[in-house]
Amino acid sequence: MNLENKKIVFFGDSITDTNKLKFEEYPYGMGYVNMFRAEVRELYDNPPIIYNEGVGGDKTENLIARLSTALSHNPDIVVLFIGINDVWHPYEAGVMPNNKEILERLDYLCQEFTKKSRLIVILPFLFPIDDFFNSLYPYYESFKKEEIEYLTAKNYEYIDMHNEMDKYVGVNGKRSVTKDSVHPTLLGHGIIAQTILEYLKNN
Repeated sequence: MNLENKKIVFFGDSITDTNKLKFEEYPYGMGYVNMFRAEVRELYDNPPIIYNEGVGGDKTENLIARLSTALSHNPDIVVLFIGINDVWHPYEAGVMPNNKEILERLDYLCQEFTKKSRLIVILPFLFPIDDFFNSLYPYYESFKKEEIEYLTAKNYEYIDMHNEMDKYVGVNGKRSVTKDSVHPTLLGHGIIAQTILEYLKNN
């Protein structure tokens, strides 16, 4: 796909946000969105317009509440990167994640975005490096399996980011791509940016 002049909204949680409001010199954040933007500015004479609409701590319900902000950009493409907090935060509070409710909210987001935009859903990743996240991992796997089944049945485009990052984990270990099981390292952000860019360029 030719990305020239396209409007691309990145919509998600802290992995997308990466302190974009904390540091004036990083209005696109300090992570994969900023890297993606830098890359496309090198590739295209008329590069796509990038919007970082990530907010730290957000879950699918928060994205529904902020949906109008993302839609206000009239995006050609939406990259939706959400889900890990929907599984992690309830579990941390002693409540089992409700996959059905999470997927119902995801379904609403997908339906709204695909009315006028191309949607790419990024599956969340989890590389446990401590006992807590090791105990969470089966619930993450259960959610991911159901999310893939849902997205496949609805013919929505998605990227399995856990699988992409696992290629590097196999060589360099988990801590090469994540500092705490959930949030990417600089290398992890680079993998995310490059994976999304290559997907969009080739599809």
